[in-house]
Amino acid sequence: MSLRRAFQLVFLLLFFALIALTTFPLKVHLPVDLFLRMDPLLILGASLAARTLVAGFAAAVVVLGATALVGRFFCGWICPLGTTIELADDVLYKRRKRRWRNHERVARWLKYVNLLIILVAAAIGYGLSFLLDPIALFTRTMTYLVYPAAVLLSNLGLDIIRPVALEADWTSLYYANLHQPLFSAGSLAVAAVFVTIIMLNRLQRRFWCRSLCPLGGLLALAARLSPVRRVVGAGCDHDGKCKRVCETGAIDDDEFQYDPAECILCWRCVKDCHLQVNEFTLRSPMPRLTQPLDLNRRRLLTGLAGGAFGALLFHGSPARVVMSDRMIRPPGALPEDDFRKRCIRCGQCVKACPTNTLQPDWTEGGLEGLWAPLHNMRLAGCDQGCNVCGQVCPTGAIRPLPLPEKRYAKVGTAVIDQQRCIVWAEDKFCLVCDEACPYNAIYFVEQEKGKRRPFVDRTRCNGCGLCESLCPVAAEGAIIVKPDGQIRLEEGRYTAEAKRRGFKFEEGGAVDEVYSEYPVE
Repeated sequence: MSLRRAFQLVFLLLFFALIALTTFPLKVHLPVDLFLRMDPLLILGASLAARTLVAGFAAAVVVLGATALVGRFFCGWICPLGTTIELADDVLYKRRKRRWRNHERVARWLKYVNLLIILVAAAIGYGLSFLLDPIALFTRTMTYLVYPAAVLLSNLGLDIIRPVALEADWTSLYYANLHQPLFSAGSLAVAAVFVTIIMLNRLQRRFWCRSLCPLGGLLALAARLSPVRRVVGAGCDHDGKCKRVCETGAIDDDEFQYDPAECILCWRCVKDCHLQVNEFTLRSPMPRLTQPLDLNRRRLLTGLAGGAFGALLFHGSPARVVMSDRMIRPPGALPEDDFRKRCIRCGQCVKACPTNTLQPDWTEGGLEGLWAPLHNMRLAGCDQGCNVCGQVCPTGAIRPLPLPEKRYAKVGTAVIDQQRCIVWAEDKFCLVCDEACPYNAIYFVEQEKGKRRPFVDRTRCNGCGLCESLCPVAAEGAIIVKPDGQIRLEEGRYTAEAKRRGFKFEEGGAVDEVYSEYPVE
């Protein structure tokens, strides 16, 4: 195993480990969003769209600066998606004939157009980096596909060894069971994108990295500044092996020439050279800086128009007028426009949510809300002892609130559907929602003939959804949470805002006092 492949596997395992540790409670002091914060395109796109510098940008600056010094090391040594593409290529396509030869320059300009589209859209005010950025894309894939599959396989393994655990009196192992996460239909789209990227290797090795990756385009621009340069000795016999083994086809037909913007420092040209005349050394970057980019006027205009159209399509989507009135963001989410500008749809908050109430948006928010997190309170309520979603958000789209403050981050208000409620519609006895509410926001009022009916105190309900998740009515519950009265602040304290609006989210409360406060509706 080469040194580079060892580094790739180490960083890939680190990525998987951080994904696994992205859960509640956060038991380690490691930055579980490290790879997302290392991504200059995500940080730059979110900062441009939000018109502010996203916190925690230092790692991205280091990566960009190091790329300007040594070249595209991130693509060749660290990027988990790049490593996965290479490994899949070795397994699936290594012995198959590809459509294009390795050294052919096929549509490399597309990655610059994709980069330009993302940056232009961000400058207009809408972040599109989540669509094609490799780190956000790969994190989303791991969250919505690999993680649920891993939990399923783990539970199947536990079921197999339960008889052995019973015989050996291993009680804890016998009863062990992992919570199986369930995600919406948007996960199928995530799978389709990932499979397509892998299948593109059939055309050309690392086709995604060469021609489509916008982060690769950004790092390629920085790599043009690098003084590290490939040099070929005069003893070269022009056998062409270096250009055949180059991971990204950075070496031209003339073996003495190569494109430093395309080179990912795989070193295969050095390792596989039988004459040992290839080496990387320091040279002035000026000659390469004077070389024009593979981006003519037509391609430049395509990127500019694509960015403007993309921002208009997503931000001005006609679906805005038919958005669901059930769209509830996590507690601490910024006001909707700011939230959508900052949210990179990485899925970190969805993965970390202990109750699985956070789901990727697929249809409720239109194109603009694609894959952004929202609550499905029918699956589960928001755990009032959890604030992990804000802790793992890399761009501050969800504020990291302490638990006492999170309680006052009202996400909505429960509403009783009297036509479906079995107490109202069928005159049956039920106290489930009342018993589930941690803030005593549900109260009963005695009406004619001694009948008691449930009502919701809007000033005590913070929208946690525990009532909706436990409602015994089939299908959609008889009590549902809607985003009425929600509190979403870009800055400032939620406690002060809740007090200003007259909300009271103290746990428990005096039931008799609540009865006496409200007249019959």
